[in-house]
Amino acid sequence: MIRHIYALADPRTGEVRYVGVANDANVRLVRHVKGRNGSTHCARWIKQLVDESLLPEVTVLETCEGDEWIEAERRWIADYRKEGARLTNHADGGQGASGYRFTDEQKQKVKEGLHRKIADDPEWWDETIRRRNEAAVKRRAELIAEGKLDPTTGGRALRGKPKPPGHGARVAAALKGVPKSEAHKKALREAWKRRKAKDSEEVKSSA
Repeated sequence: MIRHIYALADPRTGEVRYVGVANDANVRLVRHVKGRNGSTHCARWIKQLVDESLLPEVTVLETCEGDEWIEAERRWIADYRKEGARLTNHADGGQGASGYRFTDEQKQKVKEGLHRKIADDPEWWDETIRRRNEAAVKRRAELIAEGKLDPTTGGRALRGKPKPPGHGARVAAALKGVPKSEAHKKALREAWKRRKAKDSEEVKSSA
């Protein structure tokens, strides 16, 4: 996959204020602008520009193949920081927000925002899940083709492995209060029926 390392610069001064990675730098710029009401340093900077009827200037710094972008993004961020650029990046690059820890307040805001989004538009959530599942199926096929995944395992590397203490409680707490669409509820009911049927078969076979 081709990915681009891009820079966002202040149109008033030409100073680079953000370095990121994207499949399409122009599309990513649009998303930055749409997310200008967020709480990050970059979002606040972009909001200041938009309030003055300005937009960041986007420039592609480097085009990468495969995982080359990980090292490239870190390198560009490090280079700009060495030159004294006032980057709005929270992290050092390479893995999205890797190295940046969100505060409890930020986590709560994200959670509440997601809850409102799901409640207001359940079809959006269903579509998000559908696309995520399609991407997972596609990625699994790629890994099998590359010989990096044994298809006989079903790709379930964690199934059957012991979970760390408190794992179940943390998962339950994270899901508590998250509204579920009718399609999601139906899928849960069907999964429960399949699990009960499988348990019954195992009991019969062991009798």
